[in-house]
Amino acid sequence: MTEIVEELPRLAPIMKKLLQEHILVGPTLTHVSVATITSHHQQLIHQEARRLVRQYWPEHWFARPAIQPYYQKVVATNAMIDAITSTAAFYAHLRLGQSGLEGSMILVASKLLETSMKRYSPETVFALAFLVNAYDDYQAIQYYQPMLVTDFVSGQYHRPWASYPLEEECKLILDYGVAEWVSSSDRLSIRLTKKGEDHLKEFQAFLQETGFLEKRAALNRFAGFGQMEDYDEIMNRLSNAKELRAALLKNARLQPNMHVLELGCGTGMLTLDAGLYKKVGLFGQITAIDPSLGMLNRAMKKPYSGASVKFLQATAEELPFESNTFDAAVGFLFLHFTDIPQALREIHRVCKPGAWLTTIYGLQFPQTEPFLEEWLAPIFQQSRSMSKDSVDRMPKEDTIRNILSTLECTYEEVTLEPVEILGKTYEIDQIIRFWFQAGNFFEPFMRNLPWKAQQDLIQQLTERGYRIREKYGEEGMIQHHPGQFLQARVIKSTC
Repeated sequence: MTEIVEELPRLAPIMKKLLQEHILVGPTLTHVSVATITSHHQQLIHQEARRLVRQYWPEHWFARPAIQPYYQKVVATNAMIDAITSTAAFYAHLRLGQSGLEGSMILVASKLLETSMKRYSPETVFALAFLVNAYDDYQAIQYYQPMLVTDFVSGQYHRPWASYPLEEECKLILDYGVAEWVSSSDRLSIRLTKKGEDHLKEFQAFLQETGFLEKRAALNRFAGFGQMEDYDEIMNRLSNAKELRAALLKNARLQPNMHVLELGCGTGMLTLDAGLYKKVGLFGQITAIDPSLGMLNRAMKKPYSGASVKFLQATAEELPFESNTFDAAVGFLFLHFTDIPQALREIHRVCKPGAWLTTIYGLQFPQTEPFLEEWLAPIFQQSRSMSKDSVDRMPKEDTIRNILSTLECTYEEVTLEPVEILGKTYEIDQIIRFWFQAGNFFEPFMRNLPWKAQQDLIQQLTERGYRIREKYGEEGMIQHHPGQFLQARVIKSTC
């Protein structure tokens, strides 16, 4: 019988296609409360999951040996519950801006999964959905091992979003031989076997290479920013962002009557508060995009008069515009949240020849400031012990230059200059929320921890922050974060 790890090369392109189609076969919006699910709607989700399993997973498939748990009915049903919930939450919250899940959206999500089963085969979709849950399970067992069975079954340590107990999953993991009993304690515990450790590595590499882990991080970030009602206040209080936005506009080479694309507009602080719309005059036009519908909704409530401003939900990696549409492109603190090569390619595509791209973005967190190194020591030290290259997802000083050098015949007259982003980090609760809930800056490190370990670390860093403030004082907690100013001119000539 074929091992699921042997199927990974076949499954990889299908996972990528499903992610592009926004079919989320595993838990994604896991770190923010994006939707209130009533008991009635939870029952509907379970009902639809059972229907999909009953209709697309014939009973004879369950007659396989117990050592092959991937095709067991309970795992398939649980996986479909998570897939329906995640897909419905994505469309309800991040596409429609709804605070809760309606029955109609649950049925839409179920139908989308059903369509995918018909297109790619039911077995493929079930296998992918199981794989994501298995990754979360195996990661938790490895981190806590030996892990108490009661902790695993409750799901509170690694899958608190699960609306079902994990007894059967625990049994199947043991039957399949990826975990084993530990009898050294009077309380039952389990740990990964060599087979389980190997599968965890294979699953992690698969989810990394197919983009699932990055997709999960991005969706949590979009939702986190969308829920940050005090984002404007935090940005104005915690940094020199106002001065940097003014400098960006001063150097952006904007002219009256231009049609300008603004990327990562957020709540409209550059668009409206800083006066981007004024730069293009009464007959100019601003098209401002952001992936967070919550932030866009707040931007659209701000009053202004002057140029035409259109707010639109979109990502920099997938711009919904015709080629050669814009006279210029600008953005403030957005590029480091994107797939940078893809974003630069898309910006080049939608801009006219000669258009200028101007932006400021952050670089990697410095480990040279004493207060910051002491505060974030649990992350920095664990990262070194795990031989991780970087604890955060920010670009390095030479990242953008290196990327531009690979994008031939796209940009010329490139200017890269250092800027300093000042962070007033002494508002501990706000900055922790900004770093971990919204910005998700340390996600490359945090993804190596199960859910509860992440929450415990955030709590630990919050408590450390207050002790650091007592030691260094407010003036000693000004973060001098490195950033870069980028300006480049779009060219469309063939090479």
